[in-house]
Amino acid sequence: MKIRNVLLYLALVIAVLFSIVMSGFLWLNPIYIQRHYQIEKKNQKKNINNENIKKKSSNLVYSPTSLVDNKGNASYKLTSEKIDVLQNVLKSIKTWHMTDLAIENVSKKEYQSYLQIKNSLVLNYSAPVTLSWIKNLFVNDLVTVKKLPKIMHIVIPYESKKSEIYLLDENNLQLLKVHIEKQNLKALKKIIKDKNLQKNQITWQDIDGRCVMYYQNAVQVPNYSYLLEKQGADIYITRLLGANGSSLISSKEQRGKMVYYDGTDKRMIINNQLGMVSYINYDDERNYHDDKKVMEKNKINFTEMLELDLQKLITLGIGLDDLRYDEYNSHNHVIAYRSYINGLPIISDRLYGTYQLQTIKNGGLRLDFSLYTLQVPVPSQKNSTELVATKEVLKRLAQYGYTLDNITDIKMGYSWKPNAATKEVIDLEPTYFIYYNGIWLNCSEIVKVTTE
Repeated sequence: MKIRNVLLYLALVIAVLFSIVMSGFLWLNPIYIQRHYQIEKKNQKKNINNENIKKKSSNLVYSPTSLVDNKGNASYKLTSEKIDVLQNVLKSIKTWHMTDLAIENVSKKEYQSYLQIKNSLVLNYSAPVTLSWIKNLFVNDLVTVKKLPKIMHIVIPYESKKSEIYLLDENNLQLLKVHIEKQNLKALKKIIKDKNLQKNQITWQDIDGRCVMYYQNAVQVPNYSYLLEKQGADIYITRLLGANGSSLISSKEQRGKMVYYDGTDKRMIINNQLGMVSYINYDDERNYHDDKKVMEKNKINFTEMLELDLQKLITLGIGLDDLRYDEYNSHNHVIAYRSYINGLPIISDRLYGTYQLQTIKNGGLRLDFSLYTLQVPVPSQKNSTELVATKEVLKRLAQYGYTLDNITDIKMGYSWKPNAATKEVIDLEPTYFIYYNGIWLNCSEIVKVTTE
């Protein structure tokens, strides 16, 4: 019995020693080391690429959507068909250092005075962003700010001796004074003197507590046409429901629509006739936390919600170059990301060029979008359209019977029109849109908005 135990013990020792020797051989084997190194390097490169894609996408999607020059006593919106003036400004300021910050409460009058500081550039957002996204535009040397102000405007004085910029929080009427180092104003002023710029005079009007841009005169806006493509629904079923084969997904037809289930908390509804998709995940861990209240356990703040939105858009595999964060409804937590052409959004009740995300009850997510996408631009039958001044549009709407007090926003944008000659092409027509009783309306379908 003792001999047997000794033999078992010796066998165990030999096995352990053999394992150690073989492991050492593998680790010292140049082929193994090289392969292991290549795998690690590939994984690191993949992670870096993913982070770079996310950072680049966030800088595009959550970037300002318009640029205003407060020249003397007047304000002008700057646009161009030949150069991307807004992106040129963003490139110019990305080496500036944010080093210090002070927050002040201001009155509505003071707020508007900062928005119209003489000799300053104003970068405007279509919907509020937190300081986290502003920091991405600069070299950030700021300490962590506990509060989460929601910024709508960045004001950059270009003739001031103070090295300061101003961030304006419209919702809370707060002014954030940011000290800047390594500021290069010469490069900035050179951009806004470019001969290719189109300048349209604007004013800021208060509508429902928001500063809304009004065009003072008629505006010449270019027309565009694009080749149209309808994406197959299969690719989104795979990416959103997370399955690689139809065997894991059940489906049924319901009232002319196809409904797909993955057996958990996800489902997708596809309306092939309209080309619209609705995806719902009842357990998406999106419990939203109101930043004004004390942080609740397992709830996300506004910045984190925008980060989740971006990740979902990346998961879809869509092109993000022209997509912008355009609208946020604080009542129902709906966020709209719209395609921008020449600085103006495409607005459609059928969600053409739009991805709409909503945080629903118990942390769920609803995502709505269209299968129709724009491909390459083609020559348009019409070069441009001249739209009347903003106040003239409102005057005509009032004459037609619309209650102006029910309008909470008005903006220029593009409507999506089928081309008369071929179904393969879509025409983007300039127009005004109003947000009336909770929905966007195309003003050209109600009154005449052109000077013709």
